[in-house]
Amino acid sequence: MWNKYEVWAYRLAALGWMGLIFLQSSKPGSQIRIQPPVDKAIHMGAFGVLAFLLALGAGRRLERHVVWAIPLAIAVLGGLDEFHQSFSPGRSVSIGDVVADFLGALAATVAWWLARRQGMERAKEA
Repeated sequence: MWNKYEVWAYRLAALGWMGLIFLQSSKPGSQIRIQPPVDKAIHMGAFGVLAFLLALGAGRRLERHVVWAIPLAIAVLGGLDEFHQSFSPGRSVSIGDVVADFLGALAATVAWWLARRQGMERAKEA
């Protein structure tokens, strides 16, 4: 059921996505034209995608920990991202952004879990 090449492809995709987030955090404030509350939706989406990629790359041994571990890890990563962003001119740290990162990750991992559960139920019926 778990193809190790697919798992590694999702892991590499997650690393690439993290790199894109890092690059966006490096931009100075003068290049960012997104205002609240739209920025929170973007945070939720960006970190939700990351969480979903991480969930897909978890593999069989880690899948039972996805729903709690990935949102927690994303919250830490979001905090580190905010810290990194604070070194960019015109940017600041926002706890609201970290909360949005966590909520996006939580929504994505719950969606992953529901899809995974539905897929397993369909496999039993077949």
